Amino acid sequence: MATKKQKIPPSECVEFEVFLADISAAFINLPSDRVYAKIKDSLRQMVEFMGADRSTLGEYLPGGLEFWVRCSYAVAGVDPIPLGPVDFRSYPWINKNLKRGEIIYFSSLDELPTEAKTDRESLVKLKQKSNVIVPITMEGVLRYALAIGTIKAERVWPQELIHRLRLMGEIFANALIRKSADEKLRASEAAFSSIFDNAPLAMVLLDRDRRIHQINHKAGDIFSITESPPEERRFGEAVRCIHHRDDPAGCGFGDYCRNSCALRRIVEETYQTGEPRHQVEANLTSRGEEGEDELFFLISTNFIGRPEGRELLVSIEDITKRRQAENRSLKLREELFHVTRSSSMGELAASLAHEIKQPLTAILSNARAGQRFLIPDHQDLNEVKDALSDIAEDSSRADQIIMRLRQMMRKGSVKPRPLDINKIIEEVIIVLQGAVEKKEGSILLDPGADLPPVMADRIQIQQVILNLVLNSLAARGREIDRKEHTSELQSHSFISYAVFCLKKKTKSNTLYFCYEVKVVHILNTARHKSLNTPMYAVTRLH
Repeated sequence: MATKKQKIPPSECVEFEVFLADISAAFINLPSDRVYAKIKDSLRQMVEFMGADRSTLGEYLPGGLEFWVRCSYAVAGVDPIPLGPVDFRSYPWINKNLKRGEIIYFSSLDELPTEAKTDRESLVKLKQKSNVIVPITMEGVLRYALAIGTIKAERVWPQELIHRLRLMGEIFANALIRKSADEKLRASEAAFSSIFDNAPLAMVLLDRDRRIHQINHKAGDIFSITESPPEERRFGEAVRCIHHRDDPAGCGFGDYCRNSCALRRIVEETYQTGEPRHQVEANLTSRGEEGEDELFFLISTNFIGRPEGRELLVSIEDITKRRQAENRSLKLREELFHVTRSSSMGELAASLAHEIKQPLTAILSNARAGQRFLIPDHQDLNEVKDALSDIAEDSSRADQIIMRLRQMMRKGSVKPRPLDINKIIEEVIIVLQGAVEKKEGSILLDPGADLPPVMADRIQIQQVILNLVLNSLAARGREIDRKEHTSELQSHSFISYAVFCLKKKTKSNTLYFCYEVKVVHILNTARHKSLNTPMYAVTRLH
């Protein structure tokens, strides 16, 4: 815009350059809480250097729809511009040109164009006589405006200094942007710390060496950390893991730490892959004042950015009480299972007594026969040998029955292991043979060939087979025609389920062990001639 111009000697330009350098240096490493005070002091120095009365720095808020005065200085006898929002409608021409990136300067209000009538009226209210307003853009976006002017008298602005004022504005703008970034960072850190400290999950910040940088209240409660802050201590040491002293070097160096510590493995895998882990189960044994406690956790890991650099956030969900409840429940189920087995054995008591009595009776008969063949007048050593052989065979038979019975009645925890299903069936049949004969029935075995092992508990599988056979016998007992009935045991490949069904064609009760659940129709049985409904009777084996 056309205005009066004044030239200044080169020495004054050099002085202004030095002045700018001093101002710029003053903002280096300046704490963010002192930025506004330093800007106001710099505005004062600029007013004094340029012989002005008032200087103001304002900010365009994101979107450019609002302008706020952030800092203002005025000499004695002159009011500074009030801090806060400025109504754009009072300065439409100035605002339009600033958004174009143009520097506005005038030595007198009379130099303003006709279209700046509204702006002139607003400047008169501020008692402004001359002014320079410099737009400050950052990355192509108008962010700030720096103004310096006179109130007491008109001032002709040196052209050389007008453009250098933009540098001054950029110094202020960079300081304010840095201040804003610092405040956002502090607010973010404060929010993180609040969430971290009060989170319902235990949280720990670790480095790759598993040294603790920060621990929250929940973690302190879980691991009973009441002494001084555990920062820079390794995790195992802080939580008093019983293995952290296995090696003189401390936590992470003993054989257990390197080979079995789940937490160490999770942290290492997270650092190696860079991928977070989610709810991986782990446990450790902690030594407290009252002895050792086994603790169970679900561990989750993720990297977070902090001012100090990238750190690993480890979230720890304590599932110790849940696991203890599960163990108690498992123990109760085992007790109930044992009671069920005892009840089943009670039902078979008479049959078992008969089954055991048979070999004992045979042993007694063979023993008496052997005695007779040893009488001098009737000695027959061949008969004696045969009797002893029969005694040994019957004794072995009785021993097998008692041994199988003791195995089925044994009380213990569930221990899955590879089993031969055909062998398990044979073991149960030895115990059940008397009960089947008492029902005037028979058992036909149809073992599958080359069956893969079943991963299961022996006692549980025996109980399943025992229940199925007893149910089969009970079902037979309710049939009208009890003749020509057999209990048929079949085993098929890929055993995973036990299914009981009735078959019309063979008039038999069939027990299947197969990979898939079989759906069997009861067709025209003796009592339900019209029934044609799928019947499921399934017991999981694993």
